[in-house]
Amino acid sequence: MANIVFLHSLSNAEEAVWLARFKVLLPNETVLPIAQISEQQTKEIEIAIVANPNPDLLARFKNLIWIQSLWAGVEGLVASFKALQGEQAAHMKNVKLVRLIDPQLALTMGQAALTWSLYLYRNIPEYAQQQRNKVWQPLPYEPIANTRVSVLGAGELGVVACKALTRQGFSVNCWSRSEKKIAGVKHFSGEQALISMLAQTDILLCLLPLTEQTRGLLNKQMLSHLPVGGK
Repeated sequence: MANIVFLHSLSNAEEAVWLARFKVLLPNETVLPIAQISEQQTKEIEIAIVANPNPDLLARFKNLIWIQSLWAGVEGLVASFKALQGEQAAHMKNVKLVRLIDPQLALTMGQAALTWSLYLYRNIPEYAQQQRNKVWQPLPYEPIANTRVSVLGAGELGVVACKALTRQGFSVNCWSRSEKKIAGVKHFSGEQALISMLAQTDILLCLLPLTEQTRGLLNKQMLSHLPVGGK
């Protein structure tokens, strides 16, 4: 079988972990870091596994037909391709770029969304400060159903986060550029709807990909639509 190149911006220790996993999960393939790839092999390799690689190094592989990202988000990689010029840019237009959809990653993100929402809902920052001051003063809190958590983004990660929050009993809103339907969640789409949703938000979570359309979406003016005390 032809070699597969592993291109990344990871540490040496992280590289070693991934290479060990590739040997287990792809026993019939040879996955090599670029340091072990000869100039002749760069002309033969058709598949690259990547993790935030240097696009100039990636462009050295003239016969690539498939780039497999180890991350769910590939926005940075797409942006770097757009910055390429001439022959490099023409070559990358014909390469299939595939992102990773990992159920475990989505589960982890759902847990993080729930953890931080509960952290804010139950006034943990204030209790932590009390602990440092050696003070104990119970703080009031609303029933969880009265706490409105709004999630920006209805992709794989956003949907799992919304479901985790709904199961816990929060009142959940979700916003995305296009209309979606998630059971038990009030959905918003479009810029005016975003302003409306922010006005109905106690805790705001952003799970949007970083793209040209989303860059700068959350700014001081937009966040000013949050109610007093919104987090």
